[in-house]
Order: sequence, then C-alpha cells, then structure tokens
Amino acid sequence: MSVKKISEGELHAYIDGELPPERHADIEAHIASSPELAERLNAYRRHEDALRARFDPVVTETVPDRLLHRRAGSIPRALRYAAVVGWLTLGGAAGWFLHGTKSAEQGSDAPSWARRAAVAHAVYSPEVRHPVEVGADQEAHLVAWLSKRLGAD
Repeated sequence: MSVKKISEGELHAYIDGELPPERHADIEAHIASSPELAERLNAYRRHEDALRARFDPVVTETVPDRLLHRRAGSIPRALRYAAVVGWLTLGGAAGWFLHGTKSAEQGSDAPSWARRAAVAHAVYSPEVRHPVEVGADQEAHLVAWLSKRLGAD
C-alpha cells in the first residue's frame, strides 16, 4: 500500500484534531512506523502546550474600556481629511523638489547605457551557440571566440 506524501500542514492538522477522517488512518500508520516522526509530533505537542500555558490567560482577558471606545469614528472627520490632505501635499512637494535630481543623473548616463546595449546586442545576438552554452571548463575557447568577435585580445 503506497501512502501519499504527508505535508507539514497535515501534521499540524493531525495534532490539532482538524485532519479529514480519510487521511487520519494513513498518518497514524506512518507515525507508528516512524519513530522520528512520532518524536517530532511530540515536540510539536509540547510546544503547543507551552504556548497555551503562557498565552491562554491573555486570550481570556477582557478588553480594557479605554481601547473599546477608541475607534476610527472617534476622530473627527475634518481632522482625518486634514491628515490626508497634509500627507498628499507633503508627498507632492517632496516629488516636485526631488524630480530634478534623478533626471539629471539619468540624462548624463543614458547615451552610454544605450551604447553598451547596442554593443552587447551586436556581439551576442548573431550567435547561435555562444556564449551562454559554453561551459566554464571551456574558458580558452570562450576567450578565443570573444577575441575574434571583438577584434582584440
């Protein structure tokens, strides 16, 4: 009988008692035949027990009144709109002042990038096999090919 591979999610569902019944027997059989898996599941259970012992009291606490009454509706609508307008204004101003610095840098490098792209295209595009399919063990062949192709050593 071949058993479908057991995923990590299925193991956690097994521990939590949320595994579909049709997989439950398969996983129990696999656990019975694998001491390593049984120990791993025991470690998961110990970890879960430790988390429950530590955090169950926090989960059952009541929410403080000061947090219950603090909702988005408690902030005046005009103040929320003012905050949105302020952020948009700040973003627009920052974009306006910074747009010139980036475009000046790009403008000076644009011709050299275009030239590099054209050279790379002229060197590599006509070839069917080179240089992608040349392995690292054929370094001498690649150097000779590039020297011939570029017309320089």
